[in-house]
Amino acid sequence: MSRNLVRQGATVIGAGVTGSWQALMLSRAGFDVTLHERSTSSLEDSTGYWAGGMLAPYCESEATEPVIARLGLRALDLWRSECPDTAINGTLVVAHRRD
Repeated sequence: MSRNLVRQGATVIGAGVTGSWQALMLSRAGFDVTLHERSTSSLEDSTGYWAGGMLAPYCESEATEPVIARLGLRALDLWRSECPDTAINGTLVVAHRRD
């Protein structure tokens, strides 16, 4: 018995951190992925551009809910698994207490 297997397609809108991650996961799951981004190649409208692409869960936990630190730690684990050669040397925080 012969089966015709058809790959499903997925369209992801936005090539920032989240959109790119979703496109990668969908591709690995066997989808034909089309990724659309409206801004220039420098992604100057993306959250990663404006937030500096910073993953600093311990620093963030100083002023936010515990779930943010947990999600940040999970994100660091994902980053390390996807890019094991990336140097992660910690975070230096220099700020006045009121900042």
